[in-house]
Amino acid sequence: MKTALYLTNCTADASQILHRWSSTDEPVRLTVVYPYTIETGRALTKDSFHQAKNQAETRLQGWATQLPQVWPGEVRTETLLAEPELAATLHLLLRGYDYMLVDDEQLGLSEAASALLTQTQTQLCQLCGQRTYAAV
Repeated sequence: MKTALYLTNCTADASQILHRWSSTDEPVRLTVVYPYTIETGRALTKDSFHQAKNQAETRLQGWATQLPQVWPGEVRTETLLAEPELAATLHLLLRGYDYMLVDDEQLGLSEAASALLTQTQTQLCQLCGQRTYAAV
């Protein structure tokens, strides 16, 4: 089964874009990651971490209910205390993915991220517009 990574910001647009992409017959094991941070100016403490994590998990669970009930494959959701690019880097280094799904907002990948995609042989798949599986 093919695997894919998608970093979400938990907006309605993101779930609609992902829903359109899921209309394929190819089964895909999708990992959806919601990277979150601590509020600006707030110290990282045990309490602030738990509060931010609980808020992120609640938001992601609510967002995930908007995904198609019948997915060709399986969907796993995770939260990660990190900036989006760091979250993507960690996942690509630690787990093997066939695809990294991106929408137009994420299309401006850094040189380091592009190099990592090439190194891990992960194909970049743009979700907006035509569905493509173009290797980076």
